[in-house]
Amino acid sequence: GPLGSRHCLSQSHRFKGMCVSSNNCANVCRTESFPDGECKSHGLERKCFCKKVC
Repeated sequence: GPLGSRHCLSQSHRFKGMCVSSNNCANVCRTESFPDGECKSHGLERKCFCKKVC
């Protein structure tokens, strides 16, 4: 949109193991009351990060 909403990412607390599917990550994030989530590379690992508009 015209206002370009910014997304804040915070690492999921409940997600365990390596993040392979962003879909799976997003489902876990919804249980942590975030609307969405995605896998992001963090050093050598891929982790699940939850995102919301901040």
